[in-house]
Amino acid sequence: MNFQEDSLSCVRWILLDFDNTLMGTERLTVPLLIRRFNEQYKDKISFPLTIECFETHFQGKTRESLCDHLSNYFKIKVDCEVLYYEREIEIARSFQENLVEMAFYVIEALTIVRQRYKLALVTNSPLQRVFSAMRWAKNGRGKNLAKIFETSFFESGNSPKPLPNVYFFAMNQLRVLPVHCIAVEDSVAGAAASIRSGIKTFGYTGFSYNRLCSEERLKAAGVVQCFDDWRQFVHLI
Repeated sequence: MNFQEDSLSCVRWILLDFDNTLMGTERLTVPLLIRRFNEQYKDKISFPLTIECFETHFQGKTRESLCDHLSNYFKIKVDCEVLYYEREIEIARSFQENLVEMAFYVIEALTIVRQRYKLALVTNSPLQRVFSAMRWAKNGRGKNLAKIFETSFFESGNSPKPLPNVYFFAMNQLRVLPVHCIAVEDSVAGAAASIRSGIKTFGYTGFSYNRLCSEERLKAAGVVQCFDDWRQFVHLI
């Protein structure tokens, strides 16, 4: 489905997810979480959690929401405090040791997009993690990415996606209505949050392990179009 020109005529803001949309943080953070889960619950689960299973069933979920879904899926009680113990310290160390991949052409694409729209970051991640990822960007261009958003950074805090709260908060702070915005998300949970807030949403699949499956799930969730290269996004809008 092509996004018609007239549907963008009133758009002023583009609200962007961060993890696996702008930077490939989940390629580092998800394996850490999976390893900790399997270590903590190895005596209670009949099969280990895998990357493929995580992406299929849990992508985009975090903290209490993720632990509730893990509990239901594995039929056990997952303790969020245990699973997330010192997680940000572990993640920051992993970013520094491994460096974080940035989406190809994203800075160039967003620089073009900024000529017409304002940009804001809307994320489930603590902002300290966002800035840590930018600091340890593999291409050394994290500062360039951060400058694109100026001061428009919003984190979901205690109301993570798929709840739409962070989008409502962002729009309230930016003083815009849903019709004035479009969003870009990489996960069903993220897309559910933006769509539930009334925002037309695009899906990014560039960091997905299985791009075709991700696209199918995102379109089923209601995104208007998917892309796996930020150069495509420039043409879509």
